[in-house]
Parts: sequence; C-alpha cells; structure tokens
Amino acid sequence: MIGMLEIIKIVVLGVFLLIEGIRDLQKHKVSMITVMIAGILGVIFQFGIIRENGLKIIGGILIGIVLLSLAKITREKIGYGDGWIFVVTGIYLGFHSNMYLLLLSLFLASWASICLLAFKKVNKKTELPFVPFILPGYLLLLVIT
Repeated sequence: MIGMLEIIKIVVLGVFLLIEGIRDLQKHKVSMITVMIAGILGVIFQFGIIRENGLKIIGGILIGIVLLSLAKITREKIGYGDGWIFVVTGIYLGFHSNMYLLLLSLFLASWASICLLAFKKVNKKTELPFVPFILPGYLLLLVIT
C-alpha cells in the first residue's frame, strides 16, 4: 500500500516533469529555478521526511551527472537541461529507478523519432527535445514497478 507521503512525492515529481516537458517543447530549454525548487523539495522529502538511504540517492544523482558530462563532451547534442532533470529525478527515485526511467524515456523518444522519420515529418538532422519523453517514461515506470 502506498502511503500519503509517497503519493505526494509521486505527484510533485510528475508535475515537475509535466512543466519542464512543456517548457522544453516550447522553448527548447528547462528552467533552472524550477529544477532547483524540485530538487530542494526532493532533498527535504528524501532526507527530512522519509529518511531515505543517502547512497541510493547519490547513485540516482550520478546518472544526471553522467548526462551533464555527456552534454559537455558532445557540445550539447545531449542538453544540459536533460542532465539537470535526471539529477532531480535521481533525488526522488534513487539509482535503479532513475536508470529505468532513463532507459524508458530513451525507448519512447526512439520510437517517436522512428515514427516521425517514417511519416517524413522530420529528417535525420532534426533535433527533438528529450524532456517531453521523460513524463511518459515516468508514468510507465509507475505502472510497471
């Protein structure tokens, strides 16, 4: 049975991903203010209220740090915003669930790209925002776990 605190945590992360997914679609960037607010709320939840294992959370954050490093190495073929989003989701989800979220989101983005290419809505050089695929990945993660 899911407790009230867990439901609040799920909703807060879902609303954050919805807001940033819409912003990424419209402006092709994420808001660092929203990222910081969601991150601070996550830290308060995980360490102040739920008292989650710190190593689990640090592992989750490392996934975002790896993405931030890849953004630097690839000159933002992977955006810094994507990395910051996964730093925040790592705070909420920990290592394993954040890794699953990344893989599910990549899978959804890949399928969308294949469909858009097949119907000639985009070409191979078109850059799609990634953040809008994280919320559906998160919802899928909630269903399968």
